Amino acid sequence: ALIEFRTSSRAQVDLPVSFATHQVEGLQDGTIYNLSTGGCAVESPTMVETGTNVALYIHAPGEKFPIAIELATIQWSGRREFGARFQVVQSEEKKRLDRLVQKLLRPKA
Repeated sequence: ALIEFRTSSRAQVDLPVSFATHQVEGLQDGTIYNLSTGGCAVESPTMVETGTNVALYIHAPGEKFPIAIELATIQWSGRREFGARFQVVQSEEKKRLDRLVQKLLRPKA
């Protein structure tokens, strides 16, 4: 059995995401169902191969502009889902991402 040690807490979410990859023309759509400050798991009809680099645009509730993840690498991919690890995130976007994850992890009162 493979035991994975995750460095960051993950929030179970349901967030729309757009992503771009060199393999497919244009922006693709998906839904993030698992999010941390270091990566995410996405459900999408678009097949993405493991090892592919993608740019992600997370549509957070109440945010005017999506949070841009400049560069992420696909860690694993299945038929309709994939996991991405964030590699390059501008500092301003990183702050927004951290805020979002903290907000999502806060227990609902």
